[in-house]
Amino acid sequence: MPVRYDESIIQAFAQRLYGRATTITVLYGLFGFLVAGIAGAVWQNDTSLAFAVALIGALLGAAYGQSLAFTLKLQAQTALCQAQIEQHTRHCASMLTALHERGLGPPGQPGHNSGL
Repeated sequence: MPVRYDESIIQAFAQRLYGRATTITVLYGLFGFLVAGIAGAVWQNDTSLAFAVALIGALLGAAYGQSLAFTLKLQAQTALCQAQIEQHTRHCASMLTALHERGLGPPGQPGHNSGL
């Protein structure tokens, strides 16, 4: 069975990539919070200082996660851009076919009605 073009697959792929990007950012933020929180608790016996260190770890982890997620978002945007190019190309091709059928093709081409 031949495989046919299906734009919905590209949309689903892009949506899945964006979901993974969000998950990566959140997980790296949580990981940073836990690691920095444990390190802060071991390093200092002060709970408020350990919490502050954990928040800094969460911010750093989330920032790192966002940098990793950027690649996934870029892949998603590339796929969506290619789908958009295909839509525009299909539309232009159908318009040119319609013009050619009406005898309004480019001069010097078969089907061109010069009006003479």
